Amino acid sequence: MQEEFINLWRASLHWRSDDETYVIVPHFSELYGEHESARHTFMAILRTFLPDAAFGTLDETWFAIANNRTNERVAALKKIEVELSKANASVCLGSSELIAAPDALQEGFEHAKFAANYAYNVAKTRSFIFDDCWFAYLVDICRLDKCGRFLIDRRVAAMYQDDIRMQSQNTLTAQAFIECGFRINNTAEALFVHRNTVIYRLKSIRDRYGLDLVNPVQEPDFVCRILLSAKLLTTTKHAD
Repeated sequence: MQEEFINLWRASLHWRSDDETYVIVPHFSELYGEHESARHTFMAILRTFLPDAAFGTLDETWFAIANNRTNERVAALKKIEVELSKANASVCLGSSELIAAPDALQEGFEHAKFAANYAYNVAKTRSFIFDDCWFAYLVDICRLDKCGRFLIDRRVAAMYQDDIRMQSQNTLTAQAFIECGFRINNTAEALFVHRNTVIYRLKSIRDRYGLDLVNPVQEPDFVCRILLSAKLLTTTKHAD
């Protein structure tokens, strides 16, 4: 399988060696008639908007490898999504992360395939990129939906239960603060709250649960443990 991806890459000789690429994979409706119709529509639209892409199938799954320099990923997906909606095609798209080397295309295919399934079965949207569902992929391949509770930090678990009981948002704030690079203004923008609200919540998190996210972290694994715990609680079934 890896050789097939490499050959497709080399066949596109007009691409530069340092071009970033991405893989697009469709998820068709399970109804046979809709599947056939959507497949033809999907391929026609992709060939129109990605004329220099490489196309193929792997394990009976269609895919396209596109060049991010000539067809910027987000813009291309939006155009394709609009056309699919106009055609009322029963298909969802998944895109991989940006790929810098041909030996990562196999992983890109798997990531795009997961994103397409996620768009169809979970997000209920026309398209999804792997960057926005990587944690769901981690949960899936590591089966964290079943064993993740053994990894959750007890302080974060207590904070999350208090959030449910008091309708507060300390867990989401801790998660957003870490994901925003420990920047208060960026966290406030992400949560649509005033920066003073973020400061107040961070102080509450420190005083009530002993989780000081503002001062320099001494333990290397601290941030990873807190972020993983928060994401498992807010995105899986471990809230109970």
